[in-house]
Amino acid sequence: MSKRKGNFVSFDALVSEINPDVARFFFLMHSADSHMDFDLDLAKEQSMKNPVYYAQYASVRIQSILTKIKNTDKKSKRNFNLLNTADDLNLMRMLAQFPEIVEESAKNHNLSVLARYAIDLARTFHNFYEKERIIGVEKDLMLARLELIKASLVVFKNLFKLLGILMPKKM
Repeated sequence: MSKRKGNFVSFDALVSEINPDVARFFFLMHSADSHMDFDLDLAKEQSMKNPVYYAQYASVRIQSILTKIKNTDKKSKRNFNLLNTADDLNLMRMLAQFPEIVEESAKNHNLSVLARYAIDLARTFHNFYEKERIIGVEKDLMLARLELIKASLVVFKNLFKLLGILMPKKM
């Protein structure tokens, strides 16, 4: 867009070129009172470089793990003391921030806070996923980590609903 040249692109035209979730998320990443440079090439890219796909892929990873492990002992107690690595703790801290993030966003009428949190949560989850095993570890640790990723999925579901973007099952 260029105000001086009188060039602009309507939102409808933009959405015809890219996924509506991507357009919505890109606009929500920026506060309404800030300048925005819309990177159309990045918005079209369906990779981890695109912040929307990066966040959505985290939820898809969780769903994939949970699909692989359907039959867990639901009656046994979970030993959350086993979640003691730096990545376990970082993910738990990030999840614990969600209510405060929602409150801050509502108080300031600023959805960009939620969009940035979605990216931060996805980054924290991907780091956790790359460093910590969930499947193939001792049973009690696996059950505790399964609960941790289930909690992550709940936060992603709520976050995506607040942002108005879909949570795909596969990518």
